[in-house]
Amino acid sequence: LAGDDSLQAALREMREETGIALDPACGRVVATEQWSDSFCDIWLFHQNFDPSSVVLQEGETTAAMAASREKIIRMDREGEFIPFTPALKKLFETDL
Repeated sequence: LAGDDSLQAALREMREETGIALDPACGRVVATEQWSDSFCDIWLFHQNFDPSSVVLQEGETTAAMAASREKIIRMDREGEFIPFTPALKKLFETDL
């Protein structure tokens, strides 16, 4: 939204789409994708939550699951995950 910074947008989108309220102190930008007319910061939050408390936003989300790094990489390889962008691919290749 106009006036949001990257953190505000990440917190708002997570709350709207999953019902999870993230603690800003638990997050950091781990990568940034830049295109000719926009950019996308990729945030990583280390925060405990109860997966059963996820409330999906109708029309925006279809499913949720807890997954390890290895499972996400396998899902990407098998075409079961949204295609990785270059920054996201690099993120999954590094230790955080």
